[in-house]
Amino acid sequence: MSYLLPSGETTLDGACAIADGLCAWAGRAAYRWDGAAGWTALSAPPAAIDSAFELRSGVLAGAGSQVGFLPADASDWAGWVDLSSTFSDAHPMYGDLLFCTDQREETYVLFEVSTSGLDPLSQFSTDKLSTPVAGWSPPTTPERLLFLGEDGLWALDPPYSTTELQHLVSFDGVDMPPLEEIPDPFQPGAATVVVPRRSQSALRLDLSDGTGEATGLKHVPGGGALWSAYLRDNRTLASRLLATLAALPAPPSGPGLQLHAALHDPDTDTVRAVATSAGLWKPDAGPAPGRTAALRDAPFDRSTLATWALWLDWDGALDDACRRLCTAAAPDYALAESLRTFAGLEAVRALFDLLRSPDPPAGPEGTYTYPAAALRALVAPFGPEAAPLVASGLTASSPALRVAACAAAAADARNLEADDGAGASNGTAAPALWTDAHPLPVDALQANLHHDHPSVRAAARDACARLSVEARPPAQTP
Repeated sequence: MSYLLPSGETTLDGACAIADGLCAWAGRAAYRWDGAAGWTALSAPPAAIDSAFELRSGVLAGAGSQVGFLPADASDWAGWVDLSSTFSDAHPMYGDLLFCTDQREETYVLFEVSTSGLDPLSQFSTDKLSTPVAGWSPPTTPERLLFLGEDGLWALDPPYSTTELQHLVSFDGVDMPPLEEIPDPFQPGAATVVVPRRSQSALRLDLSDGTGEATGLKHVPGGGALWSAYLRDNRTLASRLLATLAALPAPPSGPGLQLHAALHDPDTDTVRAVATSAGLWKPDAGPAPGRTAALRDAPFDRSTLATWALWLDWDGALDDACRRLCTAAAPDYALAESLRTFAGLEAVRALFDLLRSPDPPAGPEGTYTYPAAALRALVAPFGPEAAPLVASGLTASSPALRVAACAAAAADARNLEADDGAGASNGTAAPALWTDAHPLPVDALQANLHHDHPSVRAAARDACARLSVEARPPAQTP
């Protein structure tokens, strides 16, 4: 089976769910797809569509400075409105609403989206809300608007009068990512919302008490259906979606595959279709989910998919994630976070077992060069709990395990953050693992400085530098 495309097209630039089908676009062309009629051409938008958002009553699309509305029950656009002269920072809301900034008067304006265009509902000063980084409608109450700004979470209910603006909760203890670190829209659930992050796993905010925690899951661009399943704890659907993504064929030409949207049957949790940059893919039958080996040929970032396999407890997921942590071209802090979140200290044991095995990750000519910062990020939050495992690894017969243990031994307070810096310790960061009960294994580190394997010696030199351990001559054989 091949990808399905509208006649004359070779790729899809984007797609968005609408009713039981899709709104898709390619260049200056736009289409609608459903399972019965297939592809139907829409009238050309005024410019190439760059984004689209599913509303309760249809799809709101953006094309340069213009927005257009495609009603769910219509065969073509209801019309387009040019916002360029006045408005910016448009936030579509699921409840058929659009929230914009009026650049002339420094006010916010709320519009109702309908077949007649954009009808203003409310306008108020920007100092009433601070600067919102996101706005959305909860899926259970689409009439309510929620805004996340510098001062926390705000709510606005019909009739959307500014006097009804409510400050619900602050997120004082949450390290909110800057705008440039948020790659896609927020993913709302009931009393919660997921904030995608580029360099870390996504952040989940509890809207009732202002707390936040890492999900341990990397964001899949275009993977809103995965987040929807996660927020409803629907692991059956999430597993089928993940298996479908892993089984997609590589695109016939051009750059790598991009996911746009996924459709599923809410009654049976089966995946109906997946829209990608290569076209539409309709699974013949639901793939059998649950085996991490399926990720090996996945056309998407496999480290990202591996975090979802960990959450779903797929067979082999822990070993697969450990191997990916070791073979990543750069420190994968989000994957380390995922391993900690879903496996706890068992992740360190699994990693060390992998490196102790007959087939540890290795480079050319049997070298063992692992992203040391990611290994430190994995073990540091466990503190002294991980010390016995690391100390034992320093004297293991496996050179691969010794390399990883040397890296882990040097974990310090900086490794509790996503980026611990590239240089050696300046003596100001306290070791994360070693205490009076578990003292720093100086002798083992110094012995590794003279190990037969060059990878072990290099790892030991770095660890000793970070821990201010002095080198000593090799022990003399009597």
